[in-house]
Amino acid sequence: MLMLYMLIFSPVLSLILSFVSQKSLEISIDEKVHASQVEKDGVVGITVFFRNKSFIPIPIIDISFIVPQNLVPLDNPNPITSLGPYKTEIINLEYRAKYRGIAEIGVKDIKIRDFLGFFSFSVLKKHDKTEGTKEITVLNKISQLKMNSSFLLDAGRIANEETGTELSDFNFLNCLNGEPGYEFREYQRRSPA
Repeated sequence: MLMLYMLIFSPVLSLILSFVSQKSLEISIDEKVHASQVEKDGVVGITVFFRNKSFIPIPIIDISFIVPQNLVPLDNPNPITSLGPYKTEIINLEYRAKYRGIAEIGVKDIKIRDFLGFFSFSVLKKHDKTEGTKEITVLNKISQLKMNSSFLLDAGRIANEETGTELSDFNFLNCLNGEPGYEFREYQRRSPA
């Protein structure tokens, strides 16, 4: 008979503890991006701070991070954690920029599940969803070249051999306009550059 009462009251008790856990959870989301742009192969990240303000433990917290197509997560984008009484937890997720374009990073959803796993509640509903996201622009990687580097000087010698002029006549370093791979031109619609 005691087992029957335990089976009946355990889901109710689990549901009540989940509601209390939801009220006692404090969340703070921090993006480790100081600029809205990152170069290709650069690393950006997001950090989520959890704090339990009560003596009731929070059994299961499901975190879902946004995974854009042009950024690769360096860890699991759907971690699961739990919090003991009056404990703090920090969850980090870093992304590596893979392709150029615009990407959005952040937290998609945070859910609390009860002890038995029957019920789940979204905690992010009471927080602003735009607070946990940030738009990042991935740019091409631009190499830094010194004007007197051997790469540029060798390119001048190759051009010198093709034209048949002497190196003093052809000054390759004066032909550079801006950084390598960058050209000054007007915006043209549907242009890949």
